[in-house]
Amino acid sequence: MKTGKSLLLALCAISTFYLTSVSALCGERKAKKTLNVGVILRLNDKFNDTVATMLAGIETAKSLYEKKHPGVRIVLKRYPHGDDLESVLKATTRAVEDKMPAIIGGELSEESIVIGDKLAESKAVFITPTSSNPQVTENKPYVFRSCFSDTLVAGQLAHFTADNLKPTAIGLVHNVSSPYTDFLSKRFMETIKEIAAKNPKKNIPIIEEKVLRDTRDFGPQIEAFVKGGVTHVAMMTHQSDLLKFAMQAADKDFFPVYIGSDGWGSNEHVYKNLVVEPSQKKFIAFRNSYWKQDATTPIATEFRKTYAKDQRREPNAWAAISFDAAWVLFNSMDKAAKPSDGESIRKAMVAIKDFNLVTADHFKF
Repeated sequence: MKTGKSLLLALCAISTFYLTSVSALCGERKAKKTLNVGVILRLNDKFNDTVATMLAGIETAKSLYEKKHPGVRIVLKRYPHGDDLESVLKATTRAVEDKMPAIIGGELSEESIVIGDKLAESKAVFITPTSSNPQVTENKPYVFRSCFSDTLVAGQLAHFTADNLKPTAIGLVHNVSSPYTDFLSKRFMETIKEIAAKNPKKNIPIIEEKVLRDTRDFGPQIEAFVKGGVTHVAMMTHQSDLLKFAMQAADKDFFPVYIGSDGWGSNEHVYKNLVVEPSQKKFIAFRNSYWKQDATTPIATEFRKTYAKDQRREPNAWAAISFDAAWVLFNSMDKAAKPSDGESIRKAMVAIKDFNLVTADHFKF
């Protein structure tokens, strides 16, 4: 009887231990912090080849953050939209109805302006990886960006052009249909004129040709540039415009040096279509970039390895800047007193100082 009683007590003890362990494990699972994030991006890559890699960058940030912070679970909910701004508004409205506390997205500046304005009513935090027009964030305390402002980009491109490229004359293809392209073009031209006013030796003639988005025939602009002795063409516009203009210019044996911005899409796509393309006898271009591809910081190394493993390809600048936007947001939500509250997340965002990212060694808002 003693033995039987001891065995019974032992079994009860084992049973109790087992139930306690399972209960503890369940408790740990329930205690795992959940970060709910909406992703508002286009369904297609009409203007650039960037949307797919932006999504991949965000997914890589989620994968790596959860790996480094096992107590955190990130739930991404996509709100896709089409090319028109009404579609952007509808996608954002769905996110508001779902009470999303934080949103990442807005590839184009005009998209981000719509998203930011709509989210203001719910005080949800919004961060855009690539929308660089100053209007996106001006007087909007809940809207952030991880990329440079167009004011800085246009100014530096203009100074680089005047100081290093030394053009005889500049042709400016000014796309007035987008806040992004319109602001960059205006600021670039203004800076070129400011440089000339300060130093008459750098008085570079600039011929401005205004166009609309989806212009099919650039013949009149090319003719004006050839007639004006243009040696460098500035195109602060989207990739689709660059490809059409460069191909049509090549058909007319016009091969200027091109100056552009991030709207051109990835270097790989430009190289494939304009450098390898047989009709292009020579394509020389300079443009700004989001990141230093061979950066050796710990976060840059981890990003490249994780991206290559998960996506089975090498990352580009759009993946890197989108990773950074997501990384900043995830960190802020994780540190926020209440990760489901926009105001709490906003306070954590503005508190960021000297933050190490893939595209910046010392980041702050």
